Amino acid sequence: MSCVKGTGVLTVYEYLRSLEGDQGMEKLKNALEPTDRDFYSRPLLPVSWVDFGYYMRMVVTADRVLGRGNFQVVKDAARYNMDKNFRGIYKVLISFSSVKFVFNNAKMVWRQWFDHGVLTPDWLGEKVGTLTLTDFPEMPLHHEHNLTASIGRIIELSGAKNVKCVHEKCLRKGDPGCQWHITWE
Repeated sequence: MSCVKGTGVLTVYEYLRSLEGDQGMEKLKNALEPTDRDFYSRPLLPVSWVDFGYYMRMVVTADRVLGRGNFQVVKDAARYNMDKNFRGIYKVLISFSSVKFVFNNAKMVWRQWFDHGVLTPDWLGEKVGTLTLTDFPEMPLHHEHNLTASIGRIIELSGAKNVKCVHEKCLRKGDPGCQWHITWE
């Protein structure tokens, strides 16, 4: 089981609550599978590690019951998460850096949020590169919507414009890793 930091999960709860308030959160809770509902009901600390599978099932369910079922809530929650959590020292580092700095530190940033996986950058040109994720067991369904939006937003926060982030290879489809091809201006 691979886990994501509780800070991100709590921030996504905050985003989801902003959509329809406590009533929406109750709808979400009732729509979750019993084991996920039980997990959702427990106290969560920012330093906790949360099963990434649970996290993805929760945001996909939220997309279905609070959104239109087209993964837009998943993407918007991921972007909100990056906006809220890449503040403070991270915001200073990212805003005063370059896309190259962010790329070169992708492994370090990844390890702040996930307990498994290696995110490897590869420069392909001046404003194009790939990020490849390996060593991530049990990749959950629909992860690409969350991670693509997150990666794209971090690149935007470093000052890039017109970011295009495409999930080209996928662990779930049998590729040796997930790979994102990223271009920007």
